[in-house]
This record gives sequence, structure tokens and C-alpha cells, in this order.
Amino acid sequence: MDRVNPTGPPPWDPPAPLPHEAPLTDSQKTDPPQVIAGEGELAPPLPSASPAVDPSSIGARLRAVEGQYQKLMSLTDDAIWCITLDAPVAPEASPSALAAAIMETGRFSEANGGFKARLYVPEAEEVVGRRPKEFPGFWLLEDRGRLERLAGRGFNVRDETTVEIDRLGRIRHLRFSLVGMSEHGSIVSVMGLERDISDEIEENDVLRESAELYQAVSRSALDGIFVLDEQLMVVDCNEAYSELVGMPRDEIVTRGDCRVFPEAEDGLQAFGYKEIRAAGSWRGEARLDRMNGETALVELSCRYSDVGRGSFYCFVRDLSARRLAERREREHHEALAHVSRLSTLGEMASGIAHEFNQPLAAIVNYANGCVRLLEQRGVDDQMVFRALRSIVDQGKRASEIIRRLRSFSRRSEDNREAFVLSDLLTDAVALTNQSRARSGITLETRFEADEDSVVVDGIQIEQVVMNLLLNAVDALAKGQEGVESKVLVSTRIVSGPQGEPFVPPQSGDDPAAHHLFVETSVQDNGPGLEAESARHLFEPFYSATGQGLGLGLTIGRSIVEAHGGRLWLDASPPAVWTAEEQRHGPGACFRFTLPLRRGPMPR
Repeated sequence: MDRVNPTGPPPWDPPAPLPHEAPLTDSQKTDPPQVIAGEGELAPPLPSASPAVDPSSIGARLRAVEGQYQKLMSLTDDAIWCITLDAPVAPEASPSALAAAIMETGRFSEANGGFKARLYVPEAEEVVGRRPKEFPGFWLLEDRGRLERLAGRGFNVRDETTVEIDRLGRIRHLRFSLVGMSEHGSIVSVMGLERDISDEIEENDVLRESAELYQAVSRSALDGIFVLDEQLMVVDCNEAYSELVGMPRDEIVTRGDCRVFPEAEDGLQAFGYKEIRAAGSWRGEARLDRMNGETALVELSCRYSDVGRGSFYCFVRDLSARRLAERREREHHEALAHVSRLSTLGEMASGIAHEFNQPLAAIVNYANGCVRLLEQRGVDDQMVFRALRSIVDQGKRASEIIRRLRSFSRRSEDNREAFVLSDLLTDAVALTNQSRARSGITLETRFEADEDSVVVDGIQIEQVVMNLLLNAVDALAKGQEGVESKVLVSTRIVSGPQGEPFVPPQSGDDPAAHHLFVETSVQDNGPGLEAESARHLFEPFYSATGQGLGLGLTIGRSIVEAHGGRLWLDASPPAVWTAEEQRHGPGACFRFTLPLRRGPMPR
């Protein structure tokens, strides 16, 4: 038996010829006989018989080879089969005729357990003797042209791929090799070896999708991403990281040197990627050395993994903008605190001056009385008169100093300029975010005033709003069981500093006669204020909570009044909360007004 038109080595090697004791003579060099090695299966050719060969030895060798073959068939997970034709196909037959003969007259003469398992054929179901078209092999899914192309190659193919649909309706990917067996030049059977590579294909698809996802995330990420190997060499990075370093991405990967160095929280002990490897992951601040020699503070999030070519997968974020914002916020708080201290000192000075003014006036009056009394009695002691007149002069001088001090505390110079009030309120609200977040308080803004331009000292007005907001936070800080704590900040246009409702000017009215104000209200849904607390609320050094100096509302009222407005507690505010939200009390509502600026905002 010989193979037809081999185009490549078969997927297995045929058994080696049996040895013989003497070389064949010319008369013995005839066509070797064909041996049937199974049901319809043609075994490899045997050498011509030699008188020196023991027939029993040949049979033993054949049985041994057959046993090894059957053992291989049963142990392998690959599918091995053989289709034998009912009648040989002549070598001059066309590829289409050979393909049709395989499908119509071919029968399985061999099929191992791997073939049954791959096609989900029950173990008890017999395959041998049945037609190929009865089973869902690749020959049913592929077009007939593909089968004809295989036939044109004599069914001698090696390591090619195809697909089929199994009995569960799933598409399976196969890698296969075929061997066409012939007898006297005519095709008699086709042997096949198939391996299911669906899992490998799916894994490759998953890996490809994962790689594409990584590339998409890496390219679009705003944070810097870089990957280090075990030697701490950069093996990959994105464009955001290259911008942070100040070096092209290809050059970073080519050079490979790491430029991000983690730092311990205490800043004293040595810390690095060795400690990250031991911990598995780490997040904290790190130092980044730029190409221009500058050093930047970054936030580093790093995870160690022993899968793939990378070991350390790192994300870095530049903290420069955050640190700048924190510094500006800190400076803003310091400015507010400074204004608060100055205002507190002004109020204290005003109060002290008021208290000192009366005793000084009494001293001056008593000294003048002593002078008149001595004159009436005819006392002529100029030294005593000079001393008394000095007391009067110094008392008047002290009273004038106190008067000026009070005047300065009430009319202190400020830096007033045009502001959009809603912008100032938004900034003040942002400054209380942290305090509200700790207490779980929700804040809502309703700016109903379309034109709310005012001329004010922005720092001072922010101080007023912050004080009102922090008072509301303190009132809600203890929590309200079953009720969400809320604060509402709103604005509207009114017709006077007392919050009089807005009345549009009538036709023919003088516009200058209408002095409009912007009213701001800060309202919470807390327990509210007791009547006694409400009466003393704006007195200096009075605190409804017993904490603090009790000067916040006093200072706030002074600031607002210095700007031409008013600050007061609304005893009967409009209902803005639901009955459920107001379950623990009526809440508190503070309002203040500021004159509305006439004319457009300067650009």
C-alpha cells in the first residue's frame, strides 16, 4: 500500500519494517502483499517473505504493533478516525468525485474515544460502519469546495485549522491532519487526527481583548501609568506618564530607568519597592524625578504581581495642583480667621471703650467739682489747682482716645469691590464641605436673584456666611434620628434692608427712588432655638451652645450693617421642609440683606 500525492509528513510515523536475516534476491523483489489490520483498515506494507523469517515471529510483531496502536487510540484526547470507501476511487477521478465518494460511500472503519467525546457521541453508540454525514463533523459545516480542495491534495494535509458545530450547537475550532491511503494507486480510505483548540482560541481572544482594553485605558487615562519588571526597569508606560517625566515614551522604555520612588509615611525609615513586593500593594506619596532636574510630589498606587512580564503595576498622579489648591484654601481660611480676629478685637475694644467712657467722665466731673469747691472756699494752692486741672485734661484726652477707638472699630476701612453674591455664597459653602461631610449634612442652594451684584468686602461677607453655616452644622451635628439633616441657602431681591417684599417700579416712577437689596437666608431643619436664646442671640459673648466666644453673630451683624444691610433671626420663616423633615423641630432661619449694586459688573 502507498500514499497518494503526499504534500507533507503525516501526523504520525508508520511502524518500522520488520527486520529479516538476509537481503532479498531479485526474484523476491516483487510487490509486497497487503495486510488487513482491522475492520476495513489497511496496515502499513510488510517486507516480502523470506525463507529465513519465522511466520510466528511476524504475527507476534503485528499483534504487538496493533496493541500499541489501540492503546494510543484509547489514551489520547485527540480524535482519531478512519473513513473507508465502499469501493476504491480511481486515481484519475476528479476532486469533486472523490469528495462526493467520501460523503456518500465512505464509512467509519475506526473511531476512538476522543472522537466520540468531541462530538458528544454516547459511549454505547456505535460509530464504525456509519456514514460521515451522520455526524456533525467539519465536513458538514465546511463548503463542498473546501472538501474538494482537500481531495485535490489526496487528503494529505498536515496541521491545518477549521471549524465545526457539535451536537450542542456550539462552534468548535479544530487543528487537523489527514492521510489518504491508497491501494494500487486508488484511494481506499482517509485517516484523520483532530485536536479541539477552542479553549486555546478563546484564551487567545480573551488575552487579545485584555490587551486592547489595557491599551485603551492606558492611552485615555489622565493619570500616569507605568510597569516595572523585577529589576525595576520600565517595560511599559502611557503618554500621561511620559508627560510627567518630560521624556518621550519610547525613550523611557528604551532606557528603562525608574524615576518614581515611594516614601514612608514618617519620612524617616527606608522604603521602596522591596517593601511593596512584600506587602502586595501600596498607596501613598512618592518622589518623581523629572528629566529637567526638577522633583515633583506625586501620589503613587502600586500593586505587585508575578503574572506576565511586569511585576509592579503603578499609577501616579501629580499632586502639584492639589497642593496648590490646598495652600490657597489654607490661605483663604487664614485670611478669614484674621478678619475674624480683627473684628473680635474691634468689638471687644468697642465694648471696653463704652465701659471705660463713663468712669472717665465721672473722673473729669469730680475733678472739675473739686476745683470749683476749692475756689468757693478761697483756697489759694496753685499746686493743687494744677494737679486737678491735669486730671481733667488727661481724663478728656483718655475719653477722646476711647471715642476714636470706638469710631475706628465701627468704621474700619475695608476693601470693597463689586462681587456676584451667588459666587461668594458658593465659595463660602465650599469652605464648609468638610465640616458638613463629617456630620452627614446635605446642603442645597436656591439662588432666585438673577442680578445679585453687590459692592462689599468679599472676605467679610464670606465670614458672615461661614459663621451662619457653621452654626447650622453645630445645631445638626448631634444627628436627628430617622430624619436627614439639611441646610438651605437661598437669595431673592427685596425692596428694603428689612426684607420688604419686592415691588416693581411703576411707570413714571423715579428709578433712583427704588433702593433694592439682595436678601440671603440660611435655614436648617434642626430643633430650632428657645425663646430665651433668641432674645440674647446677638449680644456679645452670648453662646446658645455654650461653646465658643459668642461673638460670631455680633461680628456678623456689625459687618452687614457696615455694608448698609441688616442681619436678623426670622422667627416665622416660610415652610421649605416637609412634615417628616421637620419632625424634630421648626429649625432656624437667619437672613441678611445687602444693597444691590446699580449698573453692570465691570469687565
